[in-house]
Amino acid sequence: SPDDGTVQINKFREFNTIGALNENVELPDCSGKFETTTAVFTDTIETKLYPNFLGNLLPIVKTFETTFDLIDGDNLILKLSSYQELTAN
Repeated sequence: SPDDGTVQINKFREFNTIGALNENVELPDCSGKFETTTAVFTDTIETKLYPNFLGNLLPIVKTFETTFDLIDGDNLILKLSSYQELTAN
């Protein structure tokens, strides 16, 4: 729910099961990490917004470092606890 900052996981899969390589011919890293002792999930998330400017869709890309708390383990519900936009210096 966007109003209370929660998401529910209803499907998941193993990361990179086919062994695809990145542009440097290396196995890519998965940015998400779940800490089982604290039930905290951290991940880097990229968002894209396409506002219409004079009939043209212009992409606005933002990247965030996020932290979620697992609030319901039976139903796999996570609540956003913090986020920070990552910007180029």
